[in-house]
Amino acid sequence: MWRATRSGDGAVSGAEARRAGERATRTAAREAIAAVSDEPALRRSALVQLQPLTARVTVDGKPFVAPGRQRGEVLEVDVVVPVLPLSQSSGLEAAIAPLGRNTRYVASPVVLGALLAESGIEDVVAVWLGREVTGVCVVRDGAPVGARSFSIGAGSFDPRPAGEAAHDAAVWARCVALAASDAVGDRDLPAQALVAADPARADALATALQGALSLRQRTGGTRSEPLTQTQLRNLDADFALEIADLVAVAAASAA
Repeated sequence: MWRATRSGDGAVSGAEARRAGERATRTAAREAIAAVSDEPALRRSALVQLQPLTARVTVDGKPFVAPGRQRGEVLEVDVVVPVLPLSQSSGLEAAIAPLGRNTRYVASPVVLGALLAESGIEDVVAVWLGREVTGVCVVRDGAPVGARSFSIGAGSFDPRPAGEAAHDAAVWARCVALAASDAVGDRDLPAQALVAADPARADALATALQGALSLRQRTGGTRSEPLTQTQLRNLDADFALEIADLVAVAAASAA
């Protein structure tokens, strides 16, 4: 919760509430990132740096920044700020405790799978390519049944020669297929896969993944394609979400 002090105790206008929400989001995001970054145990951890845009995003009509409870000259603002470090929660607890914030820990691959399930995509291999990591979640019958992650992200592709792009995509796809198979055990994999990745490589990765997953299907094949914002029917935003923002929204919606 963030509190803004204003002059006078008149009713808060919509513009004033919006500005307060934006300030609250920026402040909370800055404090959370700083706290985690300053924790000695986490200084070498990868962090998803978040943009303070969640005030303009709703899931199932629920905003992540909710101005309310005006008390005289004080306006209280409820803010959800997701921080996604690749770390065990024990280190996070030590880093965030001084902030006095309510904290909930979620697994980013799982919450992305849950967001897809809530959008009516009930059987899918959900994959997101982060900067330092790839997350994989298998959704069956409208619920995540298993998730894995591995340390190959977009940053691993950047320094590679352009001529190796197809080979690199195939290697990545085999890692995803192995992770998905391990996540479900002896259960069949879904026939659909959705890849959340930057537009420059999403199509190539989805194509490579389709081939890799098809080799692991017991019956039938796999249809793989890039994940688009329009497929998330319970999410509303007036701007295009980046991959990090999409996972952040999924994490925040689970809070």
